[in-house]
Amino acid sequence: MVTVECKSGRVYTGKMLACDLYMNITISDAVCATTKQVAPELYIRGYSIKQVNIPEHLLDDIVNERASKRQELRTVTPKPNRVR
Repeated sequence: MVTVECKSGRVYTGKMLACDLYMNITISDAVCATTKQVAPELYIRGYSIKQVNIPEHLLDDIVNERASKRQELRTVTPKPNRVR
């Protein structure tokens, strides 16, 4: 669950599906804290985002997942020998 605060003052909570380089975010099962409206899927442009709160345990999971993928790549793909 992530919480996105917009410049307009609205606060949305839901599951982050996607985020791109421009901080455009797609959230599923989004709930607007200020109006109590529910949307099955919500797209928020990065320009309108003031703050994004991601729980620390989710960030830890991402870091651990990336570290294990790097370790797998190192063990599977040996570096080629350079000939000079």
